[in-house]
Amino acid sequence: ESFVNGWFRTGDVGHLDKDGFIFLAGRSKEMINKSGDKISPYEVEDIIDKLPFVDSAAVIGYPDKIYGETVAAVIILKDSTDKKTALIDFAKQIRKIVPLQEEKFKVPQYIFFMKDIPRGATGKIQRTALKNKIIENKEIDKY
Repeated sequence: ESFVNGWFRTGDVGHLDKDGFIFLAGRSKEMINKSGDKISPYEVEDIIDKLPFVDSAAVIGYPDKIYGETVAAVIILKDSTDKKTALIDFAKQIRKIVPLQEEKFKVPQYIFFMKDIPRGATGKIQRTALKNKIIENKEIDKY
């Protein structure tokens, strides 16, 4: 199954531009499928990571009854806070900045603020573990 017409299928997703340059968008298993629209978590993370209050972000697909999946962002703040008003304000800022640089359907419907994001030995985000952690822990507040 990994070989098609002599080519090895790596699972990488990308495109060729008109000049023949390859642009990688991510891995097929990490893509978010929101009602048939494919969303690269990396595109949304790149925008969120630039916000001054964000230490790091991870974007994942979150189960949705209507769309199949929707966009969720997990945020680690530079300066940790538990104040709901501050967290609500941060979530509003994220939802305001993302559609200025990407399509509106890529705006995170859910935003979670956490202390850490599961990473592998190389520092890569473990999206499946993160997704399971959020889905299984109903005590994590959604914004």
